[in-house]
Amino acid sequence: MSQQMPTHSKTSHFRQLSLRGKFKLIMWLSIWAVILAAAIGLWKYSQFSQSKKLIEQTSETILAEQEHIFSDTLLVGEIQSDLILFMQTAHPETMEKIRKRSGELLDHLPDPAKPHLNKFLVKADTLAIRMASFRLNNYKTLRAGDTLLEALEQSSLCRKNEDCQQGVRRASQTFRQIRPLYMHGIINGPPQELKETKQKISLVLHAVKKDIQVLAPKLDPEQSAYLLNFIDLFYELDEAIATVGAIRVRVVSSEEEVMNLFNSLKMQLAEVSITNNKQVMTLADQGLKLATNYVFLMFAALALVTFFCIMVFTFMANSILSPLDSLVDLLKKFTTLLRGIRSLSNSEKLQYQKIHEQITHRHDEIGDVGRATQALLNHIHGISEFRQKIENDNTCHDVYVRLGKIFTQELGLPSFIIYEIADNEPMTPIYSYPPELKEEMPVFSITDTCRAKRTTATVHSFDDPDICPICPVKDVLDYFCIPLLAGGQTIGIIQFFLPISTTVAKKNSYQKLLNEAQNYIEEALPIIQAKRYARKLEAIATQDQLTGLYNRHYLDMSLPQLEAASKRRNSTLGVLICDMDHFKAINDTYGHAAGDLVLVELADIFRASVRSSDLIIRYGGEEFLILLQDIREDEEVVVAEKIRQGVANHTFELPEGAQTQTISIGVAEFAGGRSERIAKVLRYADIALYKAKEEGRNCVVKFTPENGDGANA
Repeated sequence: MSQQMPTHSKTSHFRQLSLRGKFKLIMWLSIWAVILAAAIGLWKYSQFSQSKKLIEQTSETILAEQEHIFSDTLLVGEIQSDLILFMQTAHPETMEKIRKRSGELLDHLPDPAKPHLNKFLVKADTLAIRMASFRLNNYKTLRAGDTLLEALEQSSLCRKNEDCQQGVRRASQTFRQIRPLYMHGIINGPPQELKETKQKISLVLHAVKKDIQVLAPKLDPEQSAYLLNFIDLFYELDEAIATVGAIRVRVVSSEEEVMNLFNSLKMQLAEVSITNNKQVMTLADQGLKLATNYVFLMFAALALVTFFCIMVFTFMANSILSPLDSLVDLLKKFTTLLRGIRSLSNSEKLQYQKIHEQITHRHDEIGDVGRATQALLNHIHGISEFRQKIENDNTCHDVYVRLGKIFTQELGLPSFIIYEIADNEPMTPIYSYPPELKEEMPVFSITDTCRAKRTTATVHSFDDPDICPICPVKDVLDYFCIPLLAGGQTIGIIQFFLPISTTVAKKNSYQKLLNEAQNYIEEALPIIQAKRYARKLEAIATQDQLTGLYNRHYLDMSLPQLEAASKRRNSTLGVLICDMDHFKAINDTYGHAAGDLVLVELADIFRASVRSSDLIIRYGGEEFLILLQDIREDEEVVVAEKIRQGVANHTFELPEGAQTQTISIGVAEFAGGRSERIAKVLRYADIALYKAKEEGRNCVVKFTPENGDGANA
């Protein structure tokens, strides 16, 4: 035991050495080993030189061949990019580029790969012909459909006959269903769904033809002949669509053949490259064998001298190089995880944990690097997971909530508030922790009064408590304001409130936490900006810019949901179509600007007359549609009369002075328990509006489905 203790002591002492000390020891041992080995090496160098020259010459030849293959591979990549572009656009110029580059490639392509390239060019020409035919037939089909639709909607023979007009209108509305089916199913849909899509289109066309055949006998001969003429056009359109679908199938088949041939060409190039690599490996083996022979001769002389060095190097490799390899492996695994390529298996997790413990328990520079790297990678991984989560969030508010959890639960920041800044709007608090803090903070109607917004720089009270004179809590708390910058503009402010720091250490501690918070904010900024932009686009697409009411586009999106909800709840939906009386006279007398003011005031009357759950839609011009959800029987008539009286009693401000106006309202109701569609009820309300106009305007008329007659409410 007494003899082992000095050895253990020396070993422990060596383990406590820094990397600098260990490398210094290795350096001196290596110097003496190298001096001895150099003497023998110089003697053998002259014998090795001749063999070395032969290996170098052969290597240069193989390298030149590999450079040609590399150039061919680059050209193949360019051809593949052009091929993908051609499949997407079918531009003839792109196919010309493919042919030109293929010709260049053919000049110096290895002989085994040339047949693959020739077959590829033949199939590419076939694809170009089919793509051109596809584009031409698609253009003709779309033009035929547009021409047919124009003929249906601009019929002059049916203008004097209401039945004929309704027939043409129904045919036009039914026919409009074909274009989205054609575009999404035939042109852009999966090939396996083409047959189903063509059947759907044929059913729609059959429905149109059936309506015309039923209506035609009821009309005079000229109108009947005019309508029946469309049946042949529908047959022709059906055949044209079927032709386009068949061509589409052939185009897809050609694309698959072309890509298969192109992949065969790449595989052939890869095989040639692999063959050259095998030659390189063979050459390397020859050089290795040659070197081995010389080394074997040297080994006898160096064995005794280098034995001690080998033992030392082995020991040092276990204590330095192996941990370094483990650290590199650890970094690679973390990089893989951060890129989202794959997750660790259970065995890999155990291996990772073992490597981590070996590195972080060291007392030298490797241990320091390992611990610092571990902390950094954990931080990056956390931010990466955070970004993935907020990218899948639905709204900006969801992102703010997730940021709030980071601030309070992970970083331990006690309170904060988030302000949003929109175009020409006040800076408004929208989210805070604790929640009641939002109610206590002011709304900045003039956003430039906020120093962080005005300067687009972080503002805090650590050095100067009075730097922001408008902060309401500057006397009792420290504050730290971070502007949210996107595209050079401030879109919001995040303000943190902290207990007043009394020491430098406390300020530094807060600063570290706030810097960490800022890292998460910077990750969230592009996501917040994108979601705000999407929210703005949605508002533009669904709101009427003049009145702020919903527009016709929003109605088209909402009707299916409203109909389904009413049927599900078995409730009644009131439909009001409102039209301002003699509105054209206002525009003609005072100008369209005055008419716009009247429409804005009219929209305010509508808002004041209905519930927030009801929908008000600008139907077109001075015509508005109001949908009253979940109403009692005849309640829609009461609301309509309230609106009519509100308009009649309102004084509209016009350039020539105040003026009163009246409004006519057509009323219908959609009952969820009945089988009729809501689109049909909209037509009922429109008919009732016309009856209100016929009865002298300034009245409410409800449509009675039983006999089609309106009844004064």
